[in-house]
Amino acid sequence: MGHEEASSTARKTADTGGGPSETGSRSTGTLLPAQRVLGRHHQHDRREVGLIDPRTLVGVRELALPETADIALLLRVSLPIIRCPYRVSSTAVEWMFFVIGYVDEELPPICHPVGMRIHDWTGFAALPAIVMTIVELWRGHGGSSLGWAFAALLLGVATRYLALRFPSPMPHRLRWSLLVPRTNQSPAHLCNFLQPYDGERILEIGPGLGIHSVAVARALAPTGELVVVDMQQEMLDEVLQRANRANLTNIVAELGDAQRLAYPDNTFDAAYLLGVLGEIPDVQLALQEVRRVLKPTSRLVVGEVVFDPDCILFGTLNRQTEQAGFVFDRRLGGALSYLARFRPA
Repeated sequence: MGHEEASSTARKTADTGGGPSETGSRSTGTLLPAQRVLGRHHQHDRREVGLIDPRTLVGVRELALPETADIALLLRVSLPIIRCPYRVSSTAVEWMFFVIGYVDEELPPICHPVGMRIHDWTGFAALPAIVMTIVELWRGHGGSSLGWAFAALLLGVATRYLALRFPSPMPHRLRWSLLVPRTNQSPAHLCNFLQPYDGERILEIGPGLGIHSVAVARALAPTGELVVVDMQQEMLDEVLQRANRANLTNIVAELGDAQRLAYPDNTFDAAYLLGVLGEIPDVQLALQEVRRVLKPTSRLVVGEVVFDPDCILFGTLNRQTEQAGFVFDRRLGGALSYLARFRPA
């Protein structure tokens, strides 16, 4: 009888939209800390998102996101049923859905004290889920493997969505990821595809660690020049250090924004962007700026890898470059990784 009364009271509380008060929430079990959410591009005032109890999803329901709460409830019920020994935390998944639902209002591109983008966190969270999917499948635990695969899929979708919704440069903290080999986007492949030669002036946007910069600058020597532009001084410092170790003096590093290039018209003989275009908030504006600073006989090379969360697929890139005044010339690679070359129309 006492159990029925408690259940009835809980149902009444849910029907009336009730939930733990702010004071009560602070004293309950595992609560997520308040997260400061900054206005996107200063269009909104700063605000605080209060403490949210992930077990009741009161905060999500108040933000009018019933579908996310239903999915989270389904996960909470289904995960114990499949008896996953390393159960995916339903609390973490619910918080992920809360973030996805809330970002349509406002969310900063980089919203953590360590300076990582929010889709970096969801992307890294997907990696152990993928590993556990394989491990559990190898152990013969089909249900557990399915649960981990579902979690990895959700995190992957969230990562892609957030990367496209809030494009921003890769933080310097994650520069080590640029050392991963990219097959047909290696420095040698880029030089063969871009075809830089002595005396030219070439623009690189988003040089990262300068892995490709050194190869291109060496091909431009002794009279050519490579200008690298980045929004982060730390990245430019990495490029210059690498150039010094290679005894190259024809690399010019400048802070700048691809959407507002500080160069006169018809300045460069070529330009290239590798895994960078999707990190620019206004891709169309950036391509128009690149077209403006390129000479009529120049070429533009863009490289993308599909495993990059902010990757621009070739079909989309082809349409965008055409609108910016380029015509397609040649492509190297397939759907997973490609280099594409364009020329001014």
